[in-house]
Amino acid sequence: MPNLQIRHLIHDLQNTYAGDPWYGDSVTKILGDITPDIAFARPLPGRHAIAELLAHLVGWREFLNRRLQGDARFAIAQTESFDWTRTHPDPEKAWPMLLEALESGQQQIIAGLEQADDTLLDTQVPGRNYDFRQLIQGVIHHDIYHAGQIAILKKAES
Repeated sequence: MPNLQIRHLIHDLQNTYAGDPWYGDSVTKILGDITPDIAFARPLPGRHAIAELLAHLVGWREFLNRRLQGDARFAIAQTESFDWTRTHPDPEKAWPMLLEALESGQQQIIAGLEQADDTLLDTQVPGRNYDFRQLIQGVIHHDIYHAGQIAILKKAES
């Protein structure tokens, strides 16, 4: 099959995002019962709020989507990627918008990958020194890492 590897990565993306991953809860399960008050709280001084981490996940989904579309100019600055105010300055409105942006970004990635074949994976990401396989796997690992952080912050706030 010409897209067997792509389908495997799509499965991993979906499983990490909303499935039943081997390591514990998916991203959406962890985020499921977080309120805006919890999302914007700072239970651990000097650490990111959950909303900032979610904005960061959204930013890297946007990066992957833009690169899948061939946009070599779109860049994401690490510090800017944590800025939830890009969504809306009001936490009560920003939180559902961040959740929707995460879902939308996820669906765009899946749709883009479903149109690709395995040759994409060995193609260099426009403007970068790595291929799409590394970028897609990186997004999966990135989600797992930050989902763990979100779970710790959520527990610290409750």
